[in-house]
Parts: sequence; structure tokens; C-alpha cells
Amino acid sequence: MRARPPTRSPDMLEHATLLLRPPDPSMVQAVADPATGASLGFARRRPPGLWERWLGGWVVEVYEQEDASLLCTIRRGWLRPQCRLVYDADEQGVGVVRGRRLEDRRGRVIALRWQDAAGKGDVYRDPAGRPLATVRPGRDGLAVAFTEEVTADPFAKMLVLAAALQG
Repeated sequence: MRARPPTRSPDMLEHATLLLRPPDPSMVQAVADPATGASLGFARRRPPGLWERWLGGWVVEVYEQEDASLLCTIRRGWLRPQCRLVYDADEQGVGVVRGRRLEDRRGRVIALRWQDAAGKGDVYRDPAGRPLATVRPGRDGLAVAFTEEVTADPFAKMLVLAAALQG
């Protein structure tokens, strides 16, 4: 009988829904599968480096649980502090969270944040008005649900995740 290869859990961004739990006292925010409660990863604010401290920025790193590999990094914009710059694990720019707009690395708007019809959360819609994701508060944290429109777009998912992590 041949040994089966170990089963690998899906990467965080392969899940259709994520649960962002409230930060613990050390400012680590768990990311879980809302259906099972299984840990998918975590986000943590790391101490700023010399340049980041001088420029007044902070850095949030998002890791996947399987092997604690870096998924993305979120930095406060130093020229525009209200912006959140999002980078992939290779430090390549993914895009910017600019207020209620999510922009790709070329500055094109890929989504706008709107309050949902019930007034209890947010919905991210592409420029044509199609929903890409919803973010709703719940008893256990924020539920981030991606639509099929972004199933194959990990960068759009990273931007929605960055916006949700930053409130």
C-alpha cells in the first residue's frame, strides 16, 4: 500500500469566507474559518523599523497558519497617512486602500466600499456595481465573505482583507 501525501489545508485566500477575530492583548489578530473555527492564519503589528518610525508609519504582517508563511504586508502611507499600502510576500506592490476605495498597483479603482442595505456592515463593489466581498461584524469578530467575482483574484482579496483588518 502506497502512503498518501499529507493533505494540505487550503491557503487562507482560497477560502470563500474568513473570520477576523478581535486582537488579543499582544495585538495578534487570528484569522479563522468561520464554519469550523480552524485557524487559517494571523495578522500582527510589528514594531516599526528606523525609517518607518521616522516616517510615522506602522506595519501589519499577515501570515498563513500552515507554515507561518508571510501572505502580505500592510503599511501606513507616509505621504498620505490615511492610505494603507499593501504588498505581497515578495514586497511587490499589490495596491492601496485609500479611504473607501481599493486601488490596484496601477492606481485603477477595483472596488468601492459601501454600507450594506441593512446598515450592519460593508459591501465592496467593483466599478460596474458587482459585489466582490462583504464585511460584517458578528459575535466572534468580522466575517469577510468573498463573491465568485474575486475567486481567482488573490490581489483583490488581499486588498479587501487589508481594508477589513484596518477597520
